[in-house]
Order: sequence, then structure tokens, then C-alpha cells
Amino acid sequence: MKYIYIHIILSLFIMSCNPYKKIEELQPDRSYDDSKLINGKVVKIDSIDSYYLTYVETLNRSYKIISEKISNRINCQKIILDSIYDFKITQLTFDTKPKKNSSNIPTPINYLDIGKCIRFKNTEICTEPGFNNLFKSEYLNGLCNIL
Repeated sequence: MKYIYIHIILSLFIMSCNPYKKIEELQPDRSYDDSKLINGKVVKIDSIDSYYLTYVETLNRSYKIISEKISNRINCQKIILDSIYDFKITQLTFDTKPKKNSSNIPTPINYLDIGKCIRFKNTEICTEPGFNNLFKSEYLNGLCNIL
């Protein structure tokens, strides 16, 4: 009798373990929005090839926002240096520490000193001191702030 109970319990346990996930469980959550809204001051505007680089500072962080050069629209709020705007930004690069015990890469004093670059078509845009990550903005179209 004891063996019958053990056999029943083991059978139930094995049958409850389903190695296959349902299809809806494997679908990514498309409702997730990883962008955030910031209010910051434009401290520098630069360009490289066919991209504008807008440098924005808030009270506690600095942002290097990339936007493609396009012809300005008639109804647009043109970005002006030393002005404050709202930006909905999405981070393109992330802070990652160098791998431990990596013999072929010299260890920097600060891992933020390592430049991170992204290639857009034929243009490579990199981070720089004080602007440790690259961002794009939904509200920035060329040098126009569209809200």
C-alpha cells in the first residue's frame, strides 16, 4: 500500500512538469516602454556627418542625445542653446564593467572611462567624459523639439 501512494505521488509530480511553454508565454511583452521623460538644459549642440548631437544636463545627470539631420519643419520648436526642454529619451548604450581577469584588456581606473560607440550607417558616435551613455529622443527630430 505504501508503494502505491509513492507511485501515485511520483506520477502526479512527473505529469505536472510540462517542459513545453505555451506560445503566449514566449511572446515578448510589447507594452513595455523603456523610455523616460527628462527636463534638461541644452548645454551644447554639435554635429557629425548626418547626425546632430545634443548635450543635455539635468540636476544630477548628463545626456548625449543623437538625432538624424533632416530639413526642419515649418511648425517646429527649434532647439536653442542654454534653453530647457522636455525630452522623452531611450538609452542606446549601457554602463558595463570590464570583465574580471581579462588579461588582454587593460583595466581602466574607472570603467566609465571606456568609450562606448554606436554605428549609424557609416557614422560612429561615441560617449565622452561626462556623457557616459548615448540616447535617442522621441521628441527630437533634427534640431526640432516636437511635442
